[in-house]
Amino acid sequence: MPKTYNQLVQIEQPQVVSLKAIGFKAGLSRTKGWFQRVFVGWVPQFSRDGALALVEIVIKRANFGNRYSEKVTMKQTGEVIHHCEEPLDQHQGHGSDKRRGSAPEST
Repeated sequence: MPKTYNQLVQIEQPQVVSLKAIGFKAGLSRTKGWFQRVFVGWVPQFSRDGALALVEIVIKRANFGNRYSEKVTMKQTGEVIHHCEEPLDQHQGHGSDKRRGSAPEST
């Protein structure tokens, strides 16, 4: 007589989910009318062999709170590798505002 075995196989695939939101003031264009931007999501970190990090960014314009907040936390270790919280008008020299190369000095 053949034997019968019951076996349960369960496979989980974690999903990488991100949230991006922009608040607009009614009647203004998309470039001039935004007052708050939020991004929360998993981003691969190229300097750490593609490990995932949770990136949380909140930006509020001058008349709506004037804040820039960014926190980057590694998924596997929970280590906070970057944290920045400052007034938005003082957050300069980053992204497209970053200086590329050095200009030749005049004598």
